[in-house]
Amino acid sequence: MVLNGRFRGGAITRGYGNPAAFVHAIQIEIAQAAYMDETDPQRYDEAAAGPIRNFLRASVEALS
Repeated sequence: MVLNGRFRGGAITRGYGNPAAFVHAIQIEIAQAAYMDETDPQRYDEAAAGPIRNFLRASVEALS
């Protein structure tokens, strides 16, 4: 198991996206610090997650 390993690139978008068939895929990586308590990475931090949650909600609504 690798914890916080580097992203190796594109498996999700290659596996699910098919632009020729008008099926597009977006892969978003979010730093754990944006939504978790960094002193306890098992704990979701509601206050820290608020801004990214709002951004993601607005992004999904704009794309749909």
